[in-house]
Amino acid sequence: CASASHTIPRKIREATARGPRCCALPAWPSCPASPIVPLACPTHHSFHVHRSLAPYSRKPALYYMSLVALVALLLLPLLGIALRRLGFWQLLPSSLQALLLAVQQVIRAAVALCLHLAFASLLHCPLQVACSIQQGRSSCCKYRLPYTTGFLFLTAMSGAESVKLLKVRTITTGVQLSSDSATWREIIRTAAAFNTLTASTLQESGFEVQTTRISTNSFEEYLELSDPAAALVKMRELDAILTEENVQLFNAGPATSTAGVDLAVEAIKLSPRISCSAKVNDLDWEMALHVARAVLRIGAETEGGEGNFQFCASFNVAPGVPFFPAAYHAGEPSFAFGCETSEVIAASLTSAKGDMASARNMLLDCMHEQLAPLEELGHALSQPNSFEYGGIDGSIAPNPSATPLTDSFESLGLGTFGSPGTLALCALVTSALKAVPLTLCGYTGLMLPPLEDAGLARRANEGSYGIQDLLTYSAVCGIGLDTVPIPGNVPEEKVAALYLDVAALAFRLRKPLSARLFPTPGKSAGDMTEFKNPHLCNAQVFKV
Repeated sequence: CASASHTIPRKIREATARGPRCCALPAWPSCPASPIVPLACPTHHSFHVHRSLAPYSRKPALYYMSLVALVALLLLPLLGIALRRLGFWQLLPSSLQALLLAVQQVIRAAVALCLHLAFASLLHCPLQVACSIQQGRSSCCKYRLPYTTGFLFLTAMSGAESVKLLKVRTITTGVQLSSDSATWREIIRTAAAFNTLTASTLQESGFEVQTTRISTNSFEEYLELSDPAAALVKMRELDAILTEENVQLFNAGPATSTAGVDLAVEAIKLSPRISCSAKVNDLDWEMALHVARAVLRIGAETEGGEGNFQFCASFNVAPGVPFFPAAYHAGEPSFAFGCETSEVIAASLTSAKGDMASARNMLLDCMHEQLAPLEELGHALSQPNSFEYGGIDGSIAPNPSATPLTDSFESLGLGTFGSPGTLALCALVTSALKAVPLTLCGYTGLMLPPLEDAGLARRANEGSYGIQDLLTYSAVCGIGLDTVPIPGNVPEEKVAALYLDVAALAFRLRKPLSARLFPTPGKSAGDMTEFKNPHLCNAQVFKV
């Protein structure tokens, strides 16, 4: 001790003289200035540890705390899962939902603190302090291993739970517009404010939010199509409101008539913020042909033909889809989530090691684990903000920078994507998605967009699959034909016929499908595209 006035107590001298000491640290007596403190040892009467380590050698309060934390961490998620599966979560008051979510967050924060304590106990305590004595472990350290192990286990569980494999591609809020344009600004402002609040809440909970979007009812319900010039003026007015309210992604809903399709083309040429779609019914050749002409016009009249990123033909698509450009709204204000989930399917299928049944079960469990916290937040945000929670579109939506879907498929050992067995794997994935016990909406299926997945683009360049293969997969997948590049000079009748093929699948199988084709100016089948959009890959143009 730095203080010369202190003398070594008799018991310490006796313990030192008797034989092995509990620690190799000098037997300094305790004083306020000393970093060394004496602690009781029943066998050797006294031993000394660094003052910062003293709490780890006392009565096992932390041991019991770890057990309580473990039980709480196990029971709360199980309680949440039970409530969701039994359908009781929606019946809980929003205040109770928020309380349960808050308690879970507090527990996770507490477990993070346990990580510090556990490592301090393991790494900073000298081995000498874990005294080795002739009659076994002393009481000073017999609790160290249990509570340290408990803390590490809790921390591992918390860390595993907090690893998020998915990203929130979109928070899509749906609102209804009327022909009274004076009301548009307030409705859009309210929806944009809710999107900002929701994005902030999700980000605070550890989710990456990529975009927020607003969708409406069909623009044909709030624009007068009998006067195309006046309707386009109103569309410009709407675009100005979107600019002023900082709304980057807006869907004006579906065109249901040929006049609506014509206005949709002008809206897309007008602004990169506005998306829309065109409804095509089963065997409706006239509408299919008109939409084909519109797609070819957009390809020819927008830079690089990329305007078709904002437009698609939709077949049997219900309101509430969060993904653009098929999204539209009906009824009271609501919101839904769409996610980017390439990493979820990669983690699940590659872990199955070729076992198909295990692959499906792993994907189902992983999707539920990843989406359940998002669902809880959706319910918690719904009631107090007067926006109804519409659910999650659980589709496998890829991204050019994410793990390629083809790698995940091929990890199961059935050959390259496009070879026999691909259809079975598409069905496996979609069946797992449909079985997730949450509030699902939209497509909730496997998306196979060649221009949005690096692996799909690569296999397309190799000729592993074509448009007819994608149509076949659509029978058991989620979306239809998405971001498929086709020749810029393809006959409109061929495009229209392709639309009727998708319509036949959608209406016969009673499922939502869409077709987003990219006629590429100056390109023929086999040529490479040259898109500059960072959200698109480049691939060979498909033969129609």
